[in-house]
Amino acid sequence: MVPQGRQSKTHLSATEISHARDAFLKFDRNGDGEIDVHEAAAGLGVSFDDAKVLVMAVDEDDSGTVSFSEFLMMLCLRGHGVHGAWGAIRHYSECFARLDRDGDGEVDSREILAGMHVMGLKATAAEVEKLMDQFDDDGGGKLNLCEFLMMLSAK
Repeated sequence: MVPQGRQSKTHLSATEISHARDAFLKFDRNGDGEIDVHEAAAGLGVSFDDAKVLVMAVDEDDSGTVSFSEFLMMLCLRGHGVHGAWGAIRHYSECFARLDRDGDGEVDSREILAGMHVMGLKATAAEVEKLMDQFDDDGGGKLNLCEFLMMLSAK
């Protein structure tokens, strides 16, 4: 369910990697080679809690930080370019918040279905349930923000 016009890239050019390094270094304020939650919050202008969710969505090795290789992987997987990848995650996080009508930090199939209908997308409850089953890692019947982001970034 990748939005139209957004496709995954399997590689980045040397120029894109150079731009990615520049962008990464702007976030990595202490120069330790990792972007922590505080640096992500400051760089994106979001709350600590929002930054924590964003870092968790990219942090492949569960270190609590984003390494340059994880940052590059995010760019390849998200297909939004250096400056747009974090923005895309932030945008999807805002979409998630709008879908989460009861404010419990998770979205259920009814909330997703209602959101799809508002956007003019036609889907049945069964289709949404099937989609959710693929990304509901904890089996709770709802998607948290990280699961939602994974669903949106899937092919």
